[in-house]
Amino acid sequence: MAFLSSPRHRGPFVERPDKENQMAYLYTIAKAIRFCNVPEVHKKRFLREAIWKVTHLNRDFFGRYRSEGVISEPFERRIERDHVIRKNTIMRRLLAGNETLQTIFNDVIHCVTLREEHLQLTQFDRENPDTDGWDRYRRCGIAIYDFGKNQMKVT
Repeated sequence: MAFLSSPRHRGPFVERPDKENQMAYLYTIAKAIRFCNVPEVHKKRFLREAIWKVTHLNRDFFGRYRSEGVISEPFERRIERDHVIRKNTIMRRLLAGNETLQTIFNDVIHCVTLREEHLQLTQFDRENPDTDGWDRYRRCGIAIYDFGKNQMKVT
């Protein structure tokens, strides 16, 4: 199912009222999976779901961070969620077990981008595997706004 940009993407970010409780459940489940004695392939499957659950709890396609393309006219353009810290980076940290789940899950930040911007970031990632975070957007020339802080520009 394709998600499209709309004037609603110009609205403020509103935290889910149940996010804290949902995150507590997620910490319990992820902790059990992270250190259980099963093959890594199975751990990855469930931890990948945990990463996506955090993304959904952070309002999915109406997340705190949105690209200028998403909030600009014309609307009705296809949009995607891009993880600011790449999912494979988050997964490596989860499997390493050196950090708390809270620290790692706090870094599961996503940005709503146009599909074209997402494809540009994906190509950039292939060519620059050591670059992560907001620097990816800066280097791709994608302007990002933080709708949790009066629409301040991030990049």
